[in-house]
Amino acid sequence: MTKKRTRLCLGILALFASAIVAHAAETIPPKPNRYFNDYAGIVSPAAAQRFNEQLAQFERETSNQIVVAVWRTMPSQSSIEDFTQRTFQAWQVGQKGRNNGAVFFVFVDDHRMRIQPGYGLEGALRALGTRLPLPVEFDVTGERLGRVLDWWEGSERRQVLRERLRAADGVDPDDVIMDPERARQRGLTSTVTFPRGNLAPEGSVIKSTAIDPSVVDADGVYRKTGPARVFTSERAAIAAIKSRGADGIKPGDVMVLICRGPLGAGMEEIYQITAALKHLSFGKHVAVLTDARFSGVSTGACIGHVGPEALAGGPIGKLGDGDVIEVVIDRNTLEGRVNLVAADGKDLDAAAATKLLASRPAHPGLAPHGKLPDDTRLWAALQQASGGTWGGCVYDVDTIVKVIDAGLAALGRNEPKK
Repeated sequence: MTKKRTRLCLGILALFASAIVAHAAETIPPKPNRYFNDYAGIVSPAAAQRFNEQLAQFERETSNQIVVAVWRTMPSQSSIEDFTQRTFQAWQVGQKGRNNGAVFFVFVDDHRMRIQPGYGLEGALRALGTRLPLPVEFDVTGERLGRVLDWWEGSERRQVLRERLRAADGVDPDDVIMDPERARQRGLTSTVTFPRGNLAPEGSVIKSTAIDPSVVDADGVYRKTGPARVFTSERAAIAAIKSRGADGIKPGDVMVLICRGPLGAGMEEIYQITAALKHLSFGKHVAVLTDARFSGVSTGACIGHVGPEALAGGPIGKLGDGDVIEVVIDRNTLEGRVNLVAADGKDLDAAAATKLLASRPAHPGLAPHGKLPDDTRLWAALQQASGGTWGGCVYDVDTIVKVIDAGLAALGRNEPKK
């Protein structure tokens, strides 16, 4: 009897182990680099491109990321729930730290479809579904997408989670995740704006929803014109915020922090500055302009990722104390600009300001951090060769190779590759 039990247990363990090995051996499809991915070939290339562009626009307008993946059959032997969940976790769709992504999995010949959302999107799927630019070919379940989303809205899983949130934390889910109309009624807008101008010709970014509403005009536009206070280190900027003397930051100032981009400091995060301003009685009346980055918890009118960065010859590296900067952020249209508009007591039009910046030498304190690690310097050099803060944030290998070849040729060390 004991031997039979032993053989039975060993047999069960063997089956269990083989199942684990088979599950582990299954390869998750690689994360796509497009929003719309037709692996089944059910739509024309032109239609696929159109859907991809519409989904890209959808993310720009809502800050929510949706990926569509269409296969003929599910590329897995596991259940649809297991495959879609594991694939969603591996792909990490959505903006970092916000879990605001969703993947629409469609298996045409299986007549099955599944929506896998991050928890930051679960409550908003129904409202988002009315705006998603999806083709009619997605009716593979025999139901329209709206019917599927209606099912999701009334599903047991969703109701249980909503009730648990109310019971455990006293939170109404509808006060956390809102449809676009309710968000507008609450005075909320899309998260980010990407200003350009003569100080950020390649681009910049501001978390426009973090601007204090009391300094935003009634038409939803933040407007600020003020004198520049230029700093080349975070330590010096913090000292000026803390100072109560003549060198301290004043209401209306525009703090300009340079040398903090990839080439200068490895793109350091400047939360300390925005946090310190938040605790000043007049902090909301101070703007920040920098080639560094800021975190998701930063608040205020902080414009970061300015490109080109100062050490790459960007105009931001030619500003001096007293230069007058204009910042305009339209939180309705998500358009913005950041410009030098006056210097040495004289107003400047666009052409004159651009000419002045081009003729100026770089700020005298412009220099990279003396202890920047070699691996950070290498990363900064590669992204700069690839296109800078914006164009090179994802490496363009062909461009990097061309730059290296050109440099070697200029040094007489080899001929450029044909």
